Amino acid sequence: MNDADKKSEIVAENEEKAEAGLGYFIARVSVLTLVCALVVLSLAAALIGCLFPKAYMDMYRGLGNYGKAADYAAAALARESHSSECDEIACAYMNLLESATAIAVIAAEDETEASYERLYEFTDAYVSAPCRAKHSARVDATYIKEYGNNLAMLSVLYGYDGYVAGERIRAMCALGGEKADEAKADVNAKLDAPDGETLCMLISYTEANRLDAEEFDKTKNVFAAYKFAADSLDDLIADAAGARKTELVATKANLLYRLSALADNLSADEYFAAAAKEIKREYTEFIKGIIPRGKP
Repeated sequence: MNDADKKSEIVAENEEKAEAGLGYFIARVSVLTLVCALVVLSLAAALIGCLFPKAYMDMYRGLGNYGKAADYAAAALARESHSSECDEIACAYMNLLESATAIAVIAAEDETEASYERLYEFTDAYVSAPCRAKHSARVDATYIKEYGNNLAMLSVLYGYDGYVAGERIRAMCALGGEKADEAKADVNAKLDAPDGETLCMLISYTEANRLDAEEFDKTKNVFAAYKFAADSLDDLIADAAGARKTELVATKANLLYRLSALADNLSADEYFAAAAKEIKREYTEFIKGIIPRGKP
């Protein structure tokens, strides 16, 4: 090999090394640029999440990530002011809390402590809100408007106030400890003074707990009283017309639906086993349309 060939070979090797070094430099710069871009995007996303948590709540809800959606719902609620004397029918805070509760109910299907904590947080805030009754009435009115011709659906959805109270008890029983003790006290207070929340609270409570003798006797009496109330609606329904008739029909359908659920939970007892069969039959016949829906 002559000197010219050696020089050419050396030049070629140097060029290869230079190209390899340049490629490594370009790759390194590209990786660093990508990392920086990801960091910036992450920071931007975090900032946007802080500024617009409701938007992120809706986004993650749409993606089916209910746990993440519940976290952003909590952040959105923290930014929403709400007066302790609020008496608005269409309260923005309660609208948001309604959405947060719906998200938390689904998120709690994974049965983690964190998801039950969120469910308790939202439902406890709801039952404590001063404008709760008005908001629940508005939700029920919406259900009647949307599902007035679908009594099966309406029987499940109607009675929003009680539904939220029941989900609160479910979360408290699942969390255990002091929360479970508080749930027991709340349920027993309702057994002594039944209202529109009592059935849903009992359904959740009996799904998680065995009733003691005193609780069982009180539950049996409350069950009979609500069954009598459901039966007593027949005359009112027959005499009503229009929207009022639909409301009464929805009330009876919902009572039968919830009585059936409670009887199922307690069906190990002979009395409730028989009651469960009777109410399921009555509920099915009622849903099939023995009573005209909302017509004069």
